[in-house]
Amino acid sequence: MRWVLVLLSLSHFHPLHCAEPLQPSTNRTPASVTDLLPAWTKFYRLGVGSGYKDNLLLGPNRREVGGFANFFGDLIVWRRPMEDRREWQILASASQRRYWADRSLDKEGEAIAIARGFQPIGSLWDLVLESEAAWFDQVIDGTFTDQVILRQRLQGGSIKGMIGLRRKMGERSFLHFGPSLGRLWLRSPFDNHLEAGGLVGWAQNYGNRSEFKAEYFARRRTYDSLEETDLSGQPLGGRTRSYQRHGLQLSDTHNWDAARDWNSSTRFSIEQAVDEAAGYWDHHRLRVYKSLRWIREPWETQLDAGWMFDSFPNQTTTEAIPSRRVRSEINIGIRIERKLGNFMKAYGEWRHEQSLASDPIERYVANTFSIGALWDF
Repeated sequence: MRWVLVLLSLSHFHPLHCAEPLQPSTNRTPASVTDLLPAWTKFYRLGVGSGYKDNLLLGPNRREVGGFANFFGDLIVWRRPMEDRREWQILASASQRRYWADRSLDKEGEAIAIARGFQPIGSLWDLVLESEAAWFDQVIDGTFTDQVILRQRLQGGSIKGMIGLRRKMGERSFLHFGPSLGRLWLRSPFDNHLEAGGLVGWAQNYGNRSEFKAEYFARRRTYDSLEETDLSGQPLGGRTRSYQRHGLQLSDTHNWDAARDWNSSTRFSIEQAVDEAAGYWDHHRLRVYKSLRWIREPWETQLDAGWMFDSFPNQTTTEAIPSRRVRSEINIGIRIERKLGNFMKAYGEWRHEQSLASDPIERYVANTFSIGALWDF
């Protein structure tokens, strides 16, 4: 399973054992399904593996390569809605990667925990409560952020909370909205920041427990110490940097058959960030993601691909390249699992990430290969 840390707008960020987004469902499970299950359901996954990455530090030219050992685990606890119609979802995931030999990078890791609860208010409304805590230690390419930091080790933690309302709009659709607040603590050279905002969305269930969702969000980010800049990127002094982000995301999770052996996920989003000072950090972002999962016992295969494009209207590439700064990123993955018994599976995975940018120093290519075993309980 894969979870995505939406912390520094790192939606292209791939955790160390990715396969599929680990997220609480935004919709209640149908009564026809919940009536067959116990009140509390638990799922555990433990895994070990090893692999090889051909560009540990995401360098544009000279690459440092290395092998690694990988350890990971996932936990899902679900309390199904009963007569009181209350529902709880608790999810946790953690992984650690240890690199062999004496490398500039010795380890990477991350962990996240999410809790979500639904409290009925009358027959049509639900109160939705959600909290999230995360820890991360991983090399990322920060040139796409509003800090223009080249490849660095991102270390820190975050907490996030949301309280919202959801209204049933029909037999299979609902409207949801609410404010959110998040805080990130990051080790230098990244800066700590606070982000507050909210979203409004609509979801429609259809077919074989499939779901289409449209959401609009608006947020404001304020940094602790980064200063505002003029149109040339030079600090103005006095006030800390802040900017507003708003965007639209469309997503579709489609089960192609009743047994859900064929499943696809599609996401499309557009986003605009507005620098509250001179506008040097303004940028526009477009993201597209597609995955396809196929199960035929004892095999399971997943293919996924993502593309992100950023445009910075008030920045030039370099003094030598005076064109407008743009960059895009491509991520492709293939994962195959095979059952070896009631609880054990073997897996193999390949991931490719590539940065294409107007500035040559922002370009890189990295491939990661891994194999291992996992146990589901």
